[in-house]
Amino acid sequence: MAAEELFVSLYLDADVERVIAKALRRRGCTCYAADEVGMKRASDEAQLEYAARMGYALVTYNVEHFAPLHVR
Repeated sequence: MAAEELFVSLYLDADVERVIAKALRRRGCTCYAADEVGMKRASDEAQLEYAARMGYALVTYNVEHFAPLHVR
């Protein structure tokens, strides 16, 4: 699937480097990084709530903390 066909906006939490958001945008993806929207120091739960409220798919490397939030 080409980047321009991506049907969802991505939200990269604080564990994902901002450079990845920039690279994804260069490829046509709608993508936001936590530090770009003032959420760099927010809790994991706040990150997930923000992504859900905005309608973004959350991208994280932090499975250990987000898996329990998903189950809850």
